[in-house]
Amino acid sequence: MQFSLSTASAAVLVVFSALSSTMAAPTGDNTLTSQVNKRANIPGRVNIGLNDKRYNTDGKSMWTAWVNGADPCHKHTDLNVYKDSESPCNIRFELPDMDYQYSMQGCGGDLTLWKNGIEKVGNCQWAPGHVGCVAGAGYTGQWQCILN
Repeated sequence: MQFSLSTASAAVLVVFSALSSTMAAPTGDNTLTSQVNKRANIPGRVNIGLNDKRYNTDGKSMWTAWVNGADPCHKHTDLNVYKDSESPCNIRFELPDMDYQYSMQGCGGDLTLWKNGIEKVGNCQWAPGHVGCVAGAGYTGQWQCILN
């Protein structure tokens, strides 16, 4: 009995063999996987602004942060300090679905964004804007920090 393959069939077998040899069984070392996942959860831009739905007894809005492009009405982090009473600088915060803690530094001068309080990861610039929410008041952006 003679067995023959067409050129197309032979090419499929070669590709399949190559894929099979490169797909190793799991070794239990997920270091690379966790590093890739962490890189996927780092924002490109962070907005710092005011949560117009939360305010103090003086009627001043609370400082808040959110990932640029995300809907702050559903995913934001309040900094628990209020406009005109405290600065949003030097307050560590975590962003929803993102890794690391961030803080804006340099109020009164050049604004920067820091990761975990030890590494400068971006510069912040004045970027006023407003995002409305269906359920009433929204979010007023003040600064946008662009990560390096």
